[in-house]
Amino acid sequence: MLTLMNALSLGCLASTWGMAAARYRQLPEQIPFHFALTGEPDMWAGRWTIFLECPLTIVCVAMGEGAVRPSAVPTLPTVLLLLEVQALLAALCWRITEIALGRAAVLAGFWTALACLSVLLATCGLALPPR
Repeated sequence: MLTLMNALSLGCLASTWGMAAARYRQLPEQIPFHFALTGEPDMWAGRWTIFLECPLTIVCVAMGEGAVRPSAVPTLPTVLLLLEVQALLAALCWRITEIALGRAAVLAGFWTALACLSVLLATCGLALPPR
């Protein structure tokens, strides 16, 4: 099961890098960098910032592979949590490009954000050691 999760993790990493690289030339000079609670962009930065999410996905892959603490064997809930974070980063990268290209107005609706947070918190609960 962990091998499948690691493969999905590498797929998320490749899709985030690929999406950022493929859309880079299409992006305007300024893209959304920060969002208000309403999901509307409230800070803009150079288009090169689209690549800032990519190193975060590499950290998630490294943690899932046990590179951060080689002596610790990653558990299924931990790898699942890292995979969820990577998927959220890939979705964020995609949505930022959609907003920058004028195809969308806001980052996500309230219910989408609440659902993502709920899934992450549920997985964190699974990852906690039993008492």
